Amino acid sequence: MEAGGEVNKGNQHSKTVLGNRLTPRQDMVLRLLARGMRAKEIQEKLNLAAYSTVSSTIKSICNNLGARTLEQAIVIWAIADYKEANEEEQ
Repeated sequence: MEAGGEVNKGNQHSKTVLGNRLTPRQDMVLRLLARGMRAKEIQEKLNLAAYSTVSSTIKSICNNLGARTLEQAIVIWAIADYKEANEEEQ
């Protein structure tokens, strides 16, 4: 949880560049994975009832981004996030 007891909803950068291929929850899970959190930690942080919820979300993320692995999905997401952030600065 972030300061104030609220879960960070993730940013909207990658969502814009990726053509809304990720739901807000998927974006949030991918952000946490990119920070190095393990699925079990994400389950606890987001108060999810089952570990399988995180696993199925990861599979959906990979499918939605056309990635074969979680690592590929993180790279696709990170590049999109970087591009969008730099477009806003111009």
